[in-house]
Amino acid sequence: MNWYHDYKVRKYGAHGTSHKYITEKMESVLGRKDTRLIICHIGSGASISAVKNGQCVNTSMGFTPNAGLIMGTRCGDIDASIIPYMMNETGLSP
Repeated sequence: MNWYHDYKVRKYGAHGTSHKYITEKMESVLGRKDTRLIICHIGSGASISAVKNGQCVNTSMGFTPNAGLIMGTRCGDIDASIIPYMMNETGLSP
């Protein structure tokens, strides 16, 4: 199954414009378009992206704002096995 094509599921993030700006600025500073960058947007909000030839090829940002790095007001990604563990420990349902 191809979630990207069939369901339009993809990674997004509110820091995308910041990562785009940094990519364009570094292309200008370096005088080239074939840049390879690791960009870290660190603060109360945080994200990391990998850029190859001016295009983001991977990011810590996810399908929703809950995914990704730990931030000032978000837990970031959690281990999915925590859900059934907590259900078993507390007797709660999903």
